[in-house]
Amino acid sequence: MKSIGILIICILTCTNVYADGIQYFEHVKGLYEKGRYEEAIQGFIACQNLYSDELDIAGLNDWISKCKTKISEKNADIQAKRQAEIEEAKRMANDAKLAEERKAYEAKQKERKEKQLLLVSSNAFLFDKEYTGMHQAIKGYIANNSEQKFTDNPDMAYWCVYVTANAYEYSHTENGVFYSNVVAYIKVVNAITHETIYEDEVIARKGSSMSYKVAAETAYRNLNKEIGIRILQRLE
Repeated sequence: MKSIGILIICILTCTNVYADGIQYFEHVKGLYEKGRYEEAIQGFIACQNLYSDELDIAGLNDWISKCKTKISEKNADIQAKRQAEIEEAKRMANDAKLAEERKAYEAKQKERKEKQLLLVSSNAFLFDKEYTGMHQAIKGYIANNSEQKFTDNPDMAYWCVYVTANAYEYSHTENGVFYSNVVAYIKVVNAITHETIYEDEVIARKGSSMSYKVAAETAYRNLNKEIGIRILQRLE
């Protein structure tokens, strides 16, 4: 009977982990469907690292390839559009209206470089639902420790930061303490040149005598500060 009880507990534990993996995978697919390809890549990598026993690794590789293709297509479209604008400007160099528009465009780009506004795009997951506290916490840390200004407009951003984070149980209870990990993937991009300035993975682990959820929330709070520090170091 004792062996049967242990088997049932193992089955229930595996079922919960599987459910968490599927739910997070669906969350990441949602990022892809919304065109948030940089964050989707980070999420699919997290799926590979955290839920390899539950999810199809080959399928995840396909999703990552799709994201990279979409990013390349997007950048190619932007480059093609810019090149077309340049060619059109050359062809109509004597057109007063175009000259005025070009002047306005250059002024906008100059303003963009001078202000160096930061766009932060992030998403976080806490076992079975989105964790909404990370985004404002990161921006709050940056605002409180620098003169950095923000924008939600990609056309005005000088820097773009992408963060994808996920919480998971680190181990079973040890001496009455629940331990949880939060792993985050960070990417800092120059929005004008599309150059990746910084890319890394950060992990925070915390324990709680109350629950895995409380431990994960504490880990998130520590991680938010660490992410803010790393971003500021790359913007200096």
